[in-house]
Amino acid sequence: MTEDRVSQTKSSKVLVVGLDGGTFDLVRPWVRDGYLPTFKRLMEEGVSDDLCVELPPGTAANWPSFMTGKNPGKHGVIYWYTPDKDSWTWSMINSHSIKEKTLWEILQGHGKKPISINVPVTYPPGATGGTMITGLLTPPSAEDFTYPRGLKEEIASEVGRYKIYSDEIYREGREEKFLASLTETLDLRFRTSRYLMNRYEWDLFMIVFSETDAVQHAFWKFIDPKHPKYDEALARRFGRGILQIYEKIDQYLAEYLGSLEKGTTLMIMSDHGAGPFYKKFYTNNWLRGLGLLTLKKSPWSRFKYWAFRQGFTMQNVYRLVMKTGLANLRRKVDKNESTESLIRKCFLSYRDIDWKTTKAFAFGGFGQIYLNVKKKEEESAELHSGDDYEEVREQILRQLGEMELPGGGPFIERAFRKEELYSGPHMALLPDIIFKPNRGFLDPGDFEFFSNKIFDDGVGSSGSHQQNGLFLMWGDRVKTGEVLRGTRILDLAPTLLYLLGLPVSTDMDGRVLLDGLKEEWLGGHPVRYATPEEESSGDGRGYSSGEEEEIKKKLKGLGYLG
Repeated sequence: MTEDRVSQTKSSKVLVVGLDGGTFDLVRPWVRDGYLPTFKRLMEEGVSDDLCVELPPGTAANWPSFMTGKNPGKHGVIYWYTPDKDSWTWSMINSHSIKEKTLWEILQGHGKKPISINVPVTYPPGATGGTMITGLLTPPSAEDFTYPRGLKEEIASEVGRYKIYSDEIYREGREEKFLASLTETLDLRFRTSRYLMNRYEWDLFMIVFSETDAVQHAFWKFIDPKHPKYDEALARRFGRGILQIYEKIDQYLAEYLGSLEKGTTLMIMSDHGAGPFYKKFYTNNWLRGLGLLTLKKSPWSRFKYWAFRQGFTMQNVYRLVMKTGLANLRRKVDKNESTESLIRKCFLSYRDIDWKTTKAFAFGGFGQIYLNVKKKEEESAELHSGDDYEEVREQILRQLGEMELPGGGPFIERAFRKEELYSGPHMALLPDIIFKPNRGFLDPGDFEFFSNKIFDDGVGSSGSHQQNGLFLMWGDRVKTGEVLRGTRILDLAPTLLYLLGLPVSTDMDGRVLLDGLKEEWLGGHPVRYATPEEESSGDGRGYSSGEEEEIKKKLKGLGYLG
């Protein structure tokens, strides 16, 4: 970068660094303790806030919300799968599932040049996404994960073979290898970003570091003495593991700051926060106990239910596999595409639900309940009739409010009707009830009837997601040392468009974060608005059966699917 280029002051570029699962619950104490000097500098020289993300606080719902500035009722994505409510069949989401224009499409439409690396739900990439390396939900065997397609070979030649995912999945006893693999992938992503930043012109550059989420899922038990899996000796060995990942990113942020053109704005954000995962809540078992979810009376379903009650569950089989060292056999079996079908034949599953008499069921984890009761205006023969929709919903909300945790205390922080959270043309795709459990407890979205209990111990992950994410903004136009209030993930797309000198669509649900910008800048730069852009078709190609199987396995390995 030449000195003449650095001295230009009219840059309207924005660099966005996404930290999957990033949280001030960790960053602020570490900054106070003398760690993370670059985070400290950014907090002192810029603005910050606990970012409020959409419920449920998951990856699938919130990256599309960030990319569109719109809630799931508009963009249509809330979980890894999207339903066909007429048949209760589910298909895995991809970039075509987002039913609104994304930032990348909007920028391209205005002649701007976006570059993005590792943003989830961007596969498959296309011409409207700018220069792109896709992120989570990319099939591990995919060859078309870059746009333009030849970018993959260019990066391999100039930086090294790019990896969408780290080589190691967390398993107890392999903590050092897991951490080393995360660090290697982090470094590869950073070096790739530096190459692309210097090689190509750009207006918006975005990179997501997903390793912050992977490490907290695995290592939270090492930093939380209250965690049921806390082990003092292991905590001494690996208690700095999460911090080590943040320290690497702190170093990267310092390098970014040292090379940015004058006038460039830096934004750091996360799709959700992080916290402990103490116990699982199995919503479907609870609904079955209330008589709202019923099972078929066929001989095989009756037998599977009997075996389920005796302890023949996926949770217990998983424990046996891990204890007896059969994990390698399990991985070999997983290569067979019929494994999932075989599991559903052997274990109690959605196949055993009597949909004609079932009134409610859970799907997707994080407190998502769908009603199978038709509203008065609906005529679908597939939905259970004879009960009022609102009556059933109010019953569930009331009984959720009365639920207590093992040992006492309320289970949920709050439960919502979907129209209290969302609005838009795709409300039919969304769960009818969303509930937010108290900290440390959640429905993990495991295999349908993973355990035969209502509350059970967690397996695998010891950390999970929280609604309070992380937001920082720094630059010549940004106020100094202020803590904002009420920043939402929906506010980031409008703010980015404004910073790039573009109009904000009037149907975006977020606002421009004017309270974080200097008055002298705002005085000469009023917000411009435009009528809504034509929505994305959202009807492109889906995954092949092999690709979907690959992604399911990857999500299981990352702790997202049971």
